[in-house]
Amino acid sequence: MKKEHFWQFGIPDESELEELNETIIEEVEKKIGIKFPIQYLELLKEKNGGLLYIPQVIPNFYGEDDNIQIDYLYGISSSDDEGVLLTNFYINEWNLPQNVVVLTGDAHWWLVFDYRNHNGNNPPISLIDLEYEMDTIIAADFESLLKRIEPLYEQNIFEANPIHQESYEKTYIEKVISMNEDVFTITDGFKYCLDKEKDFDWGMNQLKIIVKNPNYRVIFECLYYFYEALKKTNKAIDKEKFKEIYEEIIDYHNIYVSSPGLPRIGRRILKAIEK
Repeated sequence: MKKEHFWQFGIPDESELEELNETIIEEVEKKIGIKFPIQYLELLKEKNGGLLYIPQVIPNFYGEDDNIQIDYLYGISSSDDEGVLLTNFYINEWNLPQNVVVLTGDAHWWLVFDYRNHNGNNPPISLIDLEYEMDTIIAADFESLLKRIEPLYEQNIFEANPIHQESYEKTYIEKVISMNEDVFTITDGFKYCLDKEKDFDWGMNQLKIIVKNPNYRVIFECLYYFYEALKKTNKAIDKEKFKEIYEEIIDYHNIYVSSPGLPRIGRRILKAIEK
């Protein structure tokens, strides 16, 4: 089963992992010693984890207007420090039980695939709430969880509140970028100008300046928008120029520590350029 408009697309999402394939699935299932639900894998082939289109809730679980809110789901990666393989860290850090795989949570509560008494590929979903000392099955399986959750609100906020960008001009955005202060206008203006003109040489010149912004979210979002614009064109891109910028980003931000999302989006851009 798939829920319509399940994932959030089109905005920078550091929790989205690289595209899922059968090799990664088999490797991770073997490493953990489990099989993932088919419905879960189908969703991850659309987007490998990350933010949901609209936050979902299990309404009134703790009482009236006291919901379990799900903002994201973990994806699957062969790296031990991201996605569902973070489960071992949480088991050690938060004393979670063995034989569970974390699906989502926020440090004091977790939804998990519960394999403690299940050997197949369709385990129940359990809630482990450390604050309330609760450990209980809330859905018979992943498909049942999808049927139980409801949207937190009616409309996606990014669609409900469109940004008016008609006043953005390259010269103005270049000035804002050079000042490295107005974070929203830097990222939003960079996206608007790149989408409008597909001038990737201009985009790379701005990235060389943006990389010095101490807020790594700025460079991450601009790289994301660069990648999204790149996917929509057949223009040739100077690969060596981008590689030079990418290496500078790594050196400046120590990104493997501060933001795993940065190297992922950088690798996607390099692959897209090679195509």
